[in-house]
Amino acid sequence: LENPFTNGWYVTGIVDRAGNTVSVTYKMYDALNFPYAGAIDELKDHFNSQFPNRKITFVYYDSGASAHLLWKIQMQTGQGVSYEEFSYGTRDFVYVNNQSASLPVLTSVKDPVLLETLYDYSNCDGRAWDTHLTSITYPTGAVSQYCYEDSIEHLYSDEVVARILTTRQQDPN
Repeated sequence: LENPFTNGWYVTGIVDRAGNTVSVTYKMYDALNFPYAGAIDELKDHFNSQFPNRKITFVYYDSGASAHLLWKIQMQTGQGVSYEEFSYGTRDFVYVNNQSASLPVLTSVKDPVLLETLYDYSNCDGRAWDTHLTSITYPTGAVSQYCYEDSIEHLYSDEVVARILTTRQQDPN
């Protein structure tokens, strides 16, 4: 499937050696109402004889700071529908020209049995425009921490500071 709004092609189906298929459909791109090209709407498999035409549906927030971001991934199971739920908070960003905005960041994901994974961010060196993922806390209590360092690049005779992930530490829980 060619996307007429961006340069690119999208997978619309996968067929394995035995002829089993998975079909993929996408949300219709709409600059005002759904501005993300390539957002998956539904996956449907056609090879499970116990649950023919089983599908996974991607549901997006309709409004608010999280509008158009992924809200749920719903899966049909033998016991009904289960889902993973995505929650967002906002972080204040200040751009180089002193304009500011509150933008959404992923804060948690709940799995089908309501176990929650948490995501935390920090503003590096107090710079509101320089926000990075700093930790992920898993339902087991394990924590992955992320550390960054400045990397100075010279681009067209301007000095550009980028933050580069230097270490990732994981609690063994």
